Amino acid sequence: MERSWLDRWQTDLAGASVLELGSGAALDSATLLDLAGSLVCSDLQRDHWLSAARVQAPFVQLDHAALLPFRLAAFDVVVAGLCLHYFSRAQMRDINESIHSIVRPGGLLLGRVNSLRDVNHGAGTGDQIEPGYFAMPRAKFANKKRFFTENDLLDLFSGWQVEHLEETAFTYYDHQKIAFEFAVRRSID
Repeated sequence: MERSWLDRWQTDLAGASVLELGSGAALDSATLLDLAGSLVCSDLQRDHWLSAARVQAPFVQLDHAALLPFRLAAFDVVVAGLCLHYFSRAQMRDINESIHSIVRPGGLLLGRVNSLRDVNHGAGTGDQIEPGYFAMPRAKFANKKRFFTENDLLDLFSGWQVEHLEETAFTYYDHQKIAFEFAVRRSID
């Protein structure tokens, strides 16, 4: 079995209260369930997640572009694996602020997002709406996608302490995917 990208964060996830954004078909949920103290899964569509019956965790159906419906500092860790690249720059700023508010001081946001070099998954195709953000009418899952550079992410996470930022390649839907993996920590206020 292929190792999970989350394995390197075992120490931070052990016993932690975790919110998983974009749970989808629960590909990361099983790993998180094994590592975390508590897990809440979320996604825009409930049906993908429900098909993964092996995961027994609370599920919240929500739009990640809307204000997240959790109390301030509710989670030790928020995990966003390949779900934060469907939004405009302005929406990304709002999403980042919403996530920042629900992570406890000293807590982490772990995630992966599309790299601008991810040509196998649509980088540089479609009509550019704004730098790095494309309308993709024939896309399988969403009709708009964002592709990031390292500088885009450093700018987005300027209010966080960046602990890890790495462009990485892995197999995703039978094709090589190039994505940025990141770990950013909320400062202790």
